[in-house]
Amino acid sequence: MPDIRDRFERNTTGPVELGKRPDHVPDKAREVDIRMPFLPSLPSLEGLNDTDQIANAHSGAHHAAKTIRQAADRAWLDEPRVSGVILSPAQKLAWRREHVKAVVASELEKATPLLRQVVEQGRKELESRRAALTAKGAPKLDGVPAQKALMIASHFSTLPAETRSLRIIEALNSLDQPASKELCEAVAWCGENLDLCAPETMARIRGALVASSDPAEYQALTTYDVASQAVSESLDNLQKWGLSLADEY
Repeated sequence: MPDIRDRFERNTTGPVELGKRPDHVPDKAREVDIRMPFLPSLPSLEGLNDTDQIANAHSGAHHAAKTIRQAADRAWLDEPRVSGVILSPAQKLAWRREHVKAVVASELEKATPLLRQVVEQGRKELESRRAALTAKGAPKLDGVPAQKALMIASHFSTLPAETRSLRIIEALNSLDQPASKELCEAVAWCGENLDLCAPETMARIRGALVASSDPAEYQALTTYDVASQAVSESLDNLQKWGLSLADEY
């Protein structure tokens, strides 16, 4: 059997020429500064209104982290000055770490209260808008629609539990259809008295009705909630990072 290596041609008289390596373009999105705390990124706020405060709070957390790192680096270079006392290397190290802790605590005290105030104000506004959307999505039936909902719920209660669950799942998956929405509204309106489904399913029905009542507002509130949590987590990470910063030196 012929040797497969005989099929290769070897250059034994000159150097092997390799193609030039393409220029490496670093991916800025993947670069992580290990000397800085982890601060979650914000979701896309494009197309939403009143996002300046939450965006400024997030960028403020990044700026505070850079300021604290610079202040800590400068504080670490300071020399202890105790008149008439010569400190040992271990004592100098302990003094520097305490000095860095004091400087970092001072910088945190300057930055975090203002940023947390913005987060709290945004959270209160978010709760207010969420309450208004929940009230808008809750079924409000009267007259003929109420009677129709009672008839639907009464017939629905006679079905087996498995059939009711299947009908609810189908209705939730096609909530844009009038019949599906009528069923969900009837179950949500009469469900507490007739025990038509499990509590978890009832919560899902009411959530779907709230989301369908104003999809744009629901999407905006969801984005605001994610952004608020990102800023809150950033401030928490900034606080923890600052308290442990002196041990890195």
